Amino acid sequence: MQPVEKLLLTVDQTAAMLALGRTSVYKLMGQGELAYVKIGGSRRIRIGDIDALISRSYIGGSHGT
Repeated sequence: MQPVEKLLLTVDQTAAMLALGRTSVYKLMGQGELAYVKIGGSRRIRIGDIDALISRSYIGGSHGT
């Protein structure tokens, strides 16, 4: 059987991926910065929404100018 690619991550998994604490992830969700899916009492985050957060937050630097 082949490994299944996860579609949704837990808050803990998201925090680990972003090198943040759980509280920071919940804060990002509460502020509308990080979209999530609510299933029952659980919140799950799509990998694409993590990528979108990183893209919006990226501040590029100029090198050599």
